[in-house]
Amino acid sequence: MGDATNGYSIVDKDGAVTSRNLDLGTAQAMVNFYLENDVAFGCTLRIVPSEPIQPAPPTVFDLRPHHVANPPPMLPDVEAGEERKYLRECIIRREDVGKAREAAKEAVQRCQAQLHMCGIEVERLRADDEAETAAAAVALATRLKDGAAAPLEPNLGTFRKAMIEAEARYDAAKRAASLLSADLDAEERKFTESETAVRLAADVVVRAEFQQRVEQLNALWAQITPIRQLIDDALNSGTPIDAVPARKAYAVPELKFAGDSSNKCRLHRYRQALQHDADTTFADQSAEVKQ
Repeated sequence: MGDATNGYSIVDKDGAVTSRNLDLGTAQAMVNFYLENDVAFGCTLRIVPSEPIQPAPPTVFDLRPHHVANPPPMLPDVEAGEERKYLRECIIRREDVGKAREAAKEAVQRCQAQLHMCGIEVERLRADDEAETAAAAVALATRLKDGAAAPLEPNLGTFRKAMIEAEARYDAAKRAASLLSADLDAEERKFTESETAVRLAADVVVRAEFQQRVEQLNALWAQITPIRQLIDDALNSGTPIDAVPARKAYAVPELKFAGDSSNKCRLHRYRQALQHDADTTFADQSAEVKQ
């Protein structure tokens, strides 16, 4: 139980607190109020010392750098040591697919030009047909007005026949355009897939290279850790040792809080460069940080 320094609480018969941290006079006045207005409820109330209020836990800010681990991409399985060969093959496939895509684009462009010319021809012949038909209508009306025989000219419909043939050529060109557009869409999908394959193949090279660096670091730690342990034991066993430089050498160097910008730039450039040259290396990449 608390003491008077925490004030007083009013509790009911079940021990539920209705009010807390009151001074004794206020608590007694509230109980008297209930006794006057609701005797049954007021009789169940008790005044007890309030339990101390527990202070809220302090807010702790973790200022240590946190590395957010991105989910690794699903990379293809490539035999160890064959990563760059696999990347070269992917680049070659992308080049072949790119050539097929460009050929499909050119075919669509040629077909669109053909379709445009066919459309112009249809419009020209339609105008000629309408003019021919209009002239025939005038001639027919004149003959009928004069009471003369009014047969149509034997060659009437010359432009109509040509127009029908032109419309057929236009329809054929339009269908060819649809077929070639479908071919181009398929080639575009293949090219996108080939680009993705190259990007993943480049990452396979990067992953293998950094696995080597991890193994290199593990090998270095295997050499360094016994030396650090020996220095630590010497520092703590009275062994004559120059403590200041020993502790300085013993300490693990801190990494840069926000990382190394030049490293990040080189890594980005390396991954991009690999997608075009399977023989490029991390050392080839500029460390210049563009502002």
